[in-house]
Amino acid sequence: MNKTQDYDAVLLGLVNVDIDPNMQMNIWLSSSSMHSWNPKQPKPATAWEEEIDKLMRVQASQLDYRKRKAAFDRVQQIAADQAPIIIW
Repeated sequence: MNKTQDYDAVLLGLVNVDIDPNMQMNIWLSSSSMHSWNPKQPKPATAWEEEIDKLMRVQASQLDYRKRKAAFDRVQQIAADQAPIIIW
């Protein structure tokens, strides 16, 4: 997946032992090597990826639980709408 990026679909077994979204930054940030669609992007390829990057940074720096939750809820809604990955 990371070497050639020449694939139509990839089955990954992602493990997350912590429910805090901060532990998922390596999946959601477009610049991350573990970003499952277009890894290591120098900048977000789409407006919705840019919004996810912004929201993940908001939830990571926000102390108010409700604001953190709202930011990550929006990340999940974008992922559901755009379906770059299927999570179950």
